[in-house]
Amino acid sequence: MSIGRATNDAIDRLMHHAVALAPLLPLMKAGVVRFRSPWIATCAACSQEFEAEVESATEAVLRTFSRQIKVERKESGGYIVRTGNFFIPPIVHHSYESGSVNVPSSREYAESLIASEVRHILWTAREATFTRGAVFSNSRAALAGMLHYDGRLPPGRRELRLFEDSRAFELPWVSELNPSQILQLREEASNAIPLFREMLARATTFNGSEPCTAAATDLISELRAQAAEVRAELSIKRHKSARYWKTAYGVLGLGISAYGVATDQALAGLGGLLPIIQLLIEHRATHESDTEKLKIRPGYVLIKAQDILAHAH
Repeated sequence: MSIGRATNDAIDRLMHHAVALAPLLPLMKAGVVRFRSPWIATCAACSQEFEAEVESATEAVLRTFSRQIKVERKESGGYIVRTGNFFIPPIVHHSYESGSVNVPSSREYAESLIASEVRHILWTAREATFTRGAVFSNSRAALAGMLHYDGRLPPGRRELRLFEDSRAFELPWVSELNPSQILQLREEASNAIPLFREMLARATTFNGSEPCTAAATDLISELRAQAAEVRAELSIKRHKSARYWKTAYGVLGLGISAYGVATDQALAGLGGLLPIIQLLIEHRATHESDTEKLKIRPGYVLIKAQDILAHAH
């Protein structure tokens, strides 16, 4: 609705959004990713205060990212913009104009781009607070704008990189799953995911102005060790169960043979089978109960993620 006239630039922006959202289609169909209307009534005073916050954050972020933007004139006309580490991964912008056009300076373009990114992410963060949602962005400048708003923006680019690195960690195997595989993991490890989330929450909780980086590192080690332990225990239980059932069915087969021979004592033969059948039922219930206890442990999430990746290759 906000695209306005269908110019090449407007259609291209729309296509960029579609391409970015396409990988999330399985999550949309499953109801994990949902959308709400972006239209919100805002009074003039609140709007002015919001724009003032955007301007303040833009000035602060510009000091860190202004040198990342490089504007280059194209021989065929127009210009291209290299964004450096402004986005992850880096993005190159192309102008649609050809021939003789006014080429903005790198600082002018950087200021305009940062203001746009900061405005979008602060508005999105406002929405997220209403729905208790999380904010995702591939724009380091936008995230830096949020840090400035919280009063936690590091003074320089080096400090910002250290700040980002100290808060970044990847979960083994889970981080490699695509959206469709994430849905499969949610289904196959549904009983383990609640405890898994609690562990993540504790490991990524901020302690004052500093994150629990040691806790996040310990989390990865603990999950890896727990996953190896759970896989070993499941393997042992499957092996023992298979051996038990093989022996039990052998005994049951002898009982059936005896029952077939003892036609004159059918009730006695059948009575001999009932304890064996009961034993099998009880063993099955006990085995399933023990297995389910293992499948609720957080490490089981990593096991299923690893299995899903293995089956995908």
